Amino acid sequence: MKLIKIMLPVIALWAVGTAWANDDKTNNLDDENRNYYDACVNNNKASACRELAYLLLGRGGEANAPKVVTYIEKACNLNDAESCNNIGFLYMTGNIVKQDYIKANTYYEKACNLNDGNGCHNLGYLYDSGIGVKQDYKKASTYYEKACKLNNGGSCHNLGVLYAKGRGVVQSKTKAREYYRKACYLGERLGQPGCDNVYESESDFALKE
Repeated sequence: MKLIKIMLPVIALWAVGTAWANDDKTNNLDDENRNYYDACVNNNKASACRELAYLLLGRGGEANAPKVVTYIEKACNLNDAESCNNIGFLYMTGNIVKQDYIKANTYYEKACNLNDGNGCHNLGYLYDSGIGVKQDYKKASTYYEKACKLNNGGSCHNLGVLYAKGRGVVQSKTKAREYYRKACYLGERLGQPGCDNVYESESDFALKE
Protein backbone atom coordinates (compact mmCIF):
# COMPACT_ATOMS: atom_id res chain seq x y z
CA MET A 1 0.00 0.00 0.00
CA LYS A 2 1.25 3.48 -0.81
CA LEU A 3 2.32 5.90 1.88
CA ILE A 4 -0.68 7.91 3.05
CA LYS A 5 -0.01 11.63 2.92
CA ILE A 6 -1.65 14.48 4.79
CA MET A 7 -2.88 17.72 3.27
CA LEU A 8 -0.87 20.77 4.26
CA PRO A 9 -2.12 24.10 5.65
CA VAL A 10 -4.00 26.39 3.32
CA ILE A 11 -4.44 30.13 2.91
CA ALA A 12 -7.45 31.73 1.28
CA LEU A 13 -7.20 33.60 -2.04
CA TRP A 14 -3.72 35.08 -1.76
CA ALA A 15 -0.26 33.62 -1.56
CA VAL A 16 2.69 34.73 0.53
CA GLY A 17 6.41 34.24 0.23
CA THR A 18 6.57 35.33 -3.41
CA ALA A 19 8.90 38.00 -4.70
CA TRP A 20 7.81 41.51 -3.82
CA ALA A 21 6.92 43.73 -6.76
CA ASN A 22 8.40 47.18 -7.10
CA ASP A 23 5.70 49.78 -7.67
CA ASP A 24 6.27 53.48 -7.48
CA LYS A 25 2.53 53.97 -6.95
CA THR A 26 2.51 52.05 -3.70
CA ASN A 27 2.61 55.16 -1.56
CA ASN A 28 -0.53 56.44 -3.32
CA LEU A 29 -2.45 53.22 -2.96
CA ASP A 30 -4.66 54.58 -0.19
CA ASP A 31 -5.61 57.58 -2.35
CA GLU A 32 -6.37 55.41 -5.36
CA ASN A 33 -8.51 53.09 -3.27
CA ARG A 34 -10.12 55.69 -1.06
CA ASN A 35 -13.39 53.76 -0.80
CA TYR A 36 -11.67 50.72 0.74
CA TYR A 37 -9.55 52.92 2.97
CA ASP A 38 -12.46 54.97 4.27
CA ALA A 39 -14.66 51.91 4.76
CA CYS A 40 -11.91 50.17 6.73
CA VAL A 41 -10.37 52.99 8.74
CA ASN A 42 -13.38 55.21 9.29
CA ASN A 43 -16.32 52.77 9.15
CA ASN A 44 -14.72 49.57 10.46
CA LYS A 45 -15.89 47.44 7.55
CA ALA A 46 -14.03 44.13 7.78
CA SER A 47 -14.23 43.19 4.11
CA ALA A 48 -12.74 46.55 3.12
CA CYS A 49 -9.81 46.02 5.51
CA ARG A 50 -9.23 42.59 4.00
CA GLU A 51 -9.33 43.89 0.42
CA LEU A 52 -7.02 46.77 1.29
CA ALA A 53 -4.50 44.28 2.71
CA TYR A 54 -4.71 42.21 -0.50
CA LEU A 55 -4.09 45.29 -2.63
CA LEU A 56 -1.10 46.35 -0.57
CA LEU A 57 0.36 42.86 -0.60
CA GLY A 58 -0.05 42.54 -4.36
CA ARG A 59 1.22 45.97 -5.37
CA GLY A 60 3.73 47.03 -2.78
CA GLY A 61 7.27 46.44 -1.75
CA GLU A 62 8.39 44.85 1.49
CA ALA A 63 7.94 48.22 3.18
CA ASN A 64 4.18 47.65 2.96
CA ALA A 65 4.33 44.60 5.23
CA PRO A 66 3.39 46.52 8.43
CA LYS A 67 0.31 47.98 6.71
CA VAL A 68 -0.71 44.57 5.38
CA VAL A 69 -0.53 43.11 8.87
CA THR A 70 -2.38 46.07 10.38
CA TYR A 71 -5.32 45.81 7.97
CA ILE A 72 -5.60 42.03 7.99
CA GLU A 73 -5.45 41.95 11.79
CA LYS A 74 -8.12 44.65 11.97
CA ALA A 75 -10.33 42.63 9.64
CA CYS A 76 -9.88 39.60 11.90
CA ASN A 77 -10.68 41.68 14.98
CA LEU A 78 -13.88 42.65 13.16
CA ASN A 79 -14.68 38.92 12.89
CA ASP A 80 -13.71 38.37 9.26
CA ALA A 81 -13.00 34.64 9.39
CA GLU A 82 -10.94 34.52 6.21
CA SER A 83 -8.62 37.21 7.53
CA CYS A 84 -8.17 35.36 10.83
CA ASN A 85 -7.05 32.29 8.92
CA ASN A 86 -4.73 34.29 6.69
CA ILE A 87 -2.99 36.17 9.50
CA GLY A 88 -2.64 32.84 11.30
CA PHE A 89 -0.91 31.46 8.22
CA LEU A 90 1.47 34.42 8.12
CA TYR A 91 2.45 33.87 11.75
CA MET A 92 2.83 30.12 11.24
CA THR A 93 5.13 30.50 8.23
CA GLY A 94 6.94 33.66 9.32
CA ASN A 95 6.06 35.49 6.10
CA ILE A 96 6.26 39.30 6.54
CA VAL A 97 5.90 38.85 10.32
CA LYS A 98 8.06 37.20 12.96
CA GLN A 99 7.14 33.53 13.20
CA ASP A 100 4.92 32.94 16.20
CA TYR A 101 3.14 29.62 16.60
CA ILE A 102 1.15 30.80 19.62
CA LYS A 103 -0.35 33.64 17.60
CA ALA A 104 -0.92 31.31 14.66
CA ASN A 105 -2.84 28.94 16.92
CA THR A 106 -4.88 31.82 18.37
CA TYR A 107 -5.87 33.21 14.97
CA TYR A 108 -6.65 29.77 13.54
CA GLU A 109 -8.83 29.02 16.54
CA LYS A 110 -10.76 32.25 16.06
CA ALA A 111 -11.20 31.52 12.35
CA CYS A 112 -12.46 28.05 13.18
CA ASN A 113 -14.87 29.41 15.79
CA LEU A 114 -16.18 31.70 13.03
CA ASN A 115 -16.79 28.56 10.94
CA ASP A 116 -13.96 29.05 8.46
CA GLY A 117 -13.08 25.63 7.08
CA ASN A 118 -9.50 26.60 6.27
CA GLY A 119 -8.96 27.86 9.81
CA CYS A 120 -10.24 24.60 11.29
CA HIS A 121 -8.10 22.62 8.85
CA ASN A 122 -4.95 24.57 9.71
CA LEU A 123 -5.61 24.27 13.43
CA GLY A 124 -6.06 20.53 13.01
CA TYR A 125 -2.80 20.38 11.09
CA LEU A 126 -0.90 22.06 13.94
CA TYR A 127 -2.12 19.42 16.40
CA ASP A 128 -1.69 16.60 13.88
CA SER A 129 1.95 17.47 13.20
CA GLY A 130 2.85 18.96 16.60
CA ILE A 131 3.92 22.29 15.15
CA GLY A 132 4.06 24.88 17.93
CA VAL A 133 1.79 22.77 20.13
CA LYS A 134 1.95 19.38 21.80
CA GLN A 135 0.97 16.75 19.25
CA ASP A 136 -2.59 15.69 19.93
CA TYR A 137 -4.32 13.47 17.38
CA LYS A 138 -7.64 13.64 19.22
CA LYS A 139 -7.74 17.43 18.94
CA ALA A 140 -6.59 17.17 15.35
CA SER A 141 -9.48 14.84 14.56
CA THR A 142 -11.95 17.23 16.19
CA TYR A 143 -10.84 20.18 14.09
CA TYR A 144 -10.56 18.11 10.91
CA GLU A 145 -14.09 16.80 11.46
CA LYS A 146 -15.49 20.31 11.80
CA ALA A 147 -13.58 21.47 8.72
CA CYS A 148 -14.79 18.46 6.77
CA LYS A 149 -18.39 19.30 7.71
CA LEU A 150 -17.63 22.77 6.34
CA ASN A 151 -16.62 21.04 3.08
CA ASN A 152 -12.87 21.39 3.39
CA GLY A 153 -11.60 18.51 1.27
CA GLY A 154 -8.12 18.51 2.79
CA SER A 155 -9.55 17.92 6.25
CA CYS A 156 -11.83 15.13 5.02
CA HIS A 157 -8.72 13.47 3.62
CA ASN A 158 -6.65 13.98 6.77
CA LEU A 159 -9.48 12.67 8.93
CA GLY A 160 -9.51 9.59 6.74
CA VAL A 161 -5.80 9.16 7.41
CA LEU A 162 -6.41 9.32 11.18
CA TYR A 163 -9.15 6.69 10.96
CA ALA A 164 -7.00 4.47 8.74
CA LYS A 165 -4.16 4.61 11.27
CA GLY A 166 -6.27 4.76 14.44
CA ARG A 167 -4.71 8.01 15.61
CA GLY A 168 -6.89 9.93 18.06
CA VAL A 169 -9.94 7.94 16.96
CA VAL A 170 -11.00 4.32 17.00
CA GLN A 171 -9.47 2.75 13.91
CA SER A 172 -12.03 2.19 11.19
CA LYS A 173 -11.18 1.44 7.59
CA THR A 174 -14.84 1.96 6.69
CA LYS A 175 -14.79 5.52 8.03
CA ALA A 176 -11.41 6.11 6.41
CA ARG A 177 -12.91 5.22 3.02
CA GLU A 178 -15.95 7.38 3.76
CA TYR A 179 -13.81 10.44 4.39
CA TYR A 180 -11.48 9.73 1.47
CA ARG A 181 -14.52 9.55 -0.81
CA LYS A 182 -15.83 12.88 0.47
CA ALA A 183 -12.41 14.46 -0.02
CA CYS A 184 -12.38 13.15 -3.57
CA TYR A 185 -15.92 14.39 -4.16
CA LEU A 186 -15.00 17.85 -2.89
CA GLY A 187 -12.50 18.32 -5.65
CA GLU A 188 -9.40 16.20 -5.19
CA ARG A 189 -8.12 14.95 -8.52
CA LEU A 190 -7.02 11.40 -9.28
CA GLY A 191 -3.36 11.16 -8.30
CA GLN A 192 -3.75 13.54 -5.37
CA PRO A 193 -4.17 12.13 -1.86
CA GLY A 194 -7.96 12.20 -1.47
CA CYS A 195 -8.89 10.28 -4.58
CA ASP A 196 -5.72 8.23 -4.63
CA ASN A 197 -6.47 6.83 -1.18
CA VAL A 198 -10.03 5.95 -2.23
CA TYR A 199 -8.75 3.71 -4.98
CA GLU A 200 -6.04 2.27 -2.76
CA SER A 201 -8.62 1.46 -0.10
CA GLU A 202 -11.00 -0.14 -2.58
CA SER A 203 -8.34 -2.50 -3.88
CA ASP A 204 -6.10 -3.14 -0.89
CA PHE A 205 -7.25 -5.93 1.43
CA ALA A 206 -5.45 -4.17 4.31
CA LEU A 207 -8.18 -1.54 4.38
CA LYS A 208 -11.00 -4.05 4.80
CA GLU A 209 -12.64 -4.44 8.19
